[in-house]
Amino acid sequence: MTITKSNTALFICLFLWTLCCRAENISSPLTTTTGDAQSQIQNIQTDLAQQREMRTQLHQQLQQAKVRLTQLEDAQKKTAQLQQTQQGLLQPLQQTLANLHKISAIQQIAFAKNLCSMYPLMQDADWRIAADNQERIAHNHEWMNGQSLLQSQVIVLDKLTILMQKNEADIQALQQHFSQFSVSPVAQKNQLAALTAQTVADQTTLDQLEENIQSKDEILGELLADDSALEQVVQAVSRTSQVEQMDHEALPPLSPTAPKPAVTLKRSFESYQGKLPWPTEGLLIGRFNSHIDQTNIKLKGIFIRAQKGQVVHVVASGKVAFAGFMSGYGLLMIVDHGEGYMTLYGQNNSLSKGIGDMVTQGEAIATVGDAAEYATSGLYFAIRQHGHAVDPLHWMHHS
Repeated sequence: MTITKSNTALFICLFLWTLCCRAENISSPLTTTTGDAQSQIQNIQTDLAQQREMRTQLHQQLQQAKVRLTQLEDAQKKTAQLQQTQQGLLQPLQQTLANLHKISAIQQIAFAKNLCSMYPLMQDADWRIAADNQERIAHNHEWMNGQSLLQSQVIVLDKLTILMQKNEADIQALQQHFSQFSVSPVAQKNQLAALTAQTVADQTTLDQLEENIQSKDEILGELLADDSALEQVVQAVSRTSQVEQMDHEALPPLSPTAPKPAVTLKRSFESYQGKLPWPTEGLLIGRFNSHIDQTNIKLKGIFIRAQKGQVVHVVASGKVAFAGFMSGYGLLMIVDHGEGYMTLYGQNNSLSKGIGDMVTQGEAIATVGDAAEYATSGLYFAIRQHGHAVDPLHWMHHS
């Protein structure tokens, strides 16, 4: 089957129209305005910036909460160890104190009994004047023994009292010592429960935020520059240019009698390297291979900040290969300059040329529009060489 120029042109037109529709996710590029799409992009980018900031803060809060949880758990373990140590030290002292109390009680009972047994001797004064010396001596001996026993019991009771007082002081001192390091287990438990609940709530919020960011990233990916779609357009334009050049070369030679066409000298695009005029006046704020704001997409051209409505001029003569809306690039025009070179003009407010129009260097082809990615008006300009992006600054004239 022979490929003719008319068939090729029809195929390319249908192909480009399909890409336009898919890039806009609508049935026709005429049903969506540039302002609506750019407004959506700007709103989503603003939301994403805020949500990413919230995500960073939540991550920090969760990390701090995890550290605090670890500290509380360690404190609980230390409190339990301190209580165990305290109990180990207090238990023998408390047992000793209890034993001393028992001994003291026994000694007090014995003292009372001995005191009661001496009472009759103290009441009976007859033995003091008894005629029988032996009886008096026996009573005197019994009295002396009773006194001696009572005195010894008083000494024992005094020593027991001192020991009990010392033991109680040791217990109190030990309790005060441990109170400096221990925290109420109930308070620790309440703090741990509250922090755990807050951590769970923060993690739930973070998970929801991650889902929201992922969802908006997907939406932003559809609304922002669909790089693959643009690449397909560029490749399609490149193939069209190659086919037309092959068709032109395959034409039969003119007969000797046929009139010769007028000779027109067309300047090679390569000869413009370092000499191309700027497509519009403005300030360069986006360089080749720099990241588009808040996205992972690299700029395959340059961005010139300029006043909205300012005229855009074609940098070299050629043929308009694409003119229409493309998501992420707004109103876009692609001019084919032959020999595998083409220039792209994006984020326009209006286009004054259509597909198939021939344009000459310096001719007005569009006007500058708004660019949501840069929150300003300006022009996206790119150069492709055999479908590959090249740095436009290497081609531009620098005065």
